[in-house]
Amino acid sequence: MTQVDYRPLLERHLGLLRTHMRGHANAKLLRQEPVSDLVQSVVVEVLADAHGQSFQDETAFRRWLWRVATNKILAKNRYWSAQRRDRGRVQELDDAAQADDIELAPAAQAERAEDLERLSSALDSLDDELREVLVLRRIFDVPPGVVAQELGIAESTVRWRTAQALAHLATRLRAGAPDKEPA
Repeated sequence: MTQVDYRPLLERHLGLLRTHMRGHANAKLLRQEPVSDLVQSVVVEVLADAHGQSFQDETAFRRWLWRVATNKILAKNRYWSAQRRDRGRVQELDDAAQADDIELAPAAQAERAEDLERLSSALDSLDDELREVLVLRRIFDVPPGVVAQELGIAESTVRWRTAQALAHLATRLRAGAPDKEPA
């Protein structure tokens, strides 16, 4: 049997994977592990497990990748929340370590961190149903019919939840946006 090389497909989805990990990992987890480490962990797992998978199309691959990434976040949350963890030996990452491999000026890093915190807070404020649909539709670009089938809801409900989530995010982000000086 011929083995399919999923690396090019995975490479095309790295940006979406990074966005998914950043959007779903809570602040506590991100203080322990940077997004780049979480993404790397998912990539290693995907490459190890992909040989046993077969995908109808790219959307099916994306759904599988999303599940692996979500399960990784859940596992990491359980790991870092375990009672046996000696809190005295755990060193949280500072903001500079969370810059995700991008060299930015300190002011740009601070602005980026504020933007990510605002977005993370806005995403966290969504209820689980809205967040799940929004991530599938807007981050992973899964068609509404596929999302509906996957979640066991009507396609019109997928569209409604997407619109509700986007409206909620827009309101939250506008309310928290710093006032800009007119040019």
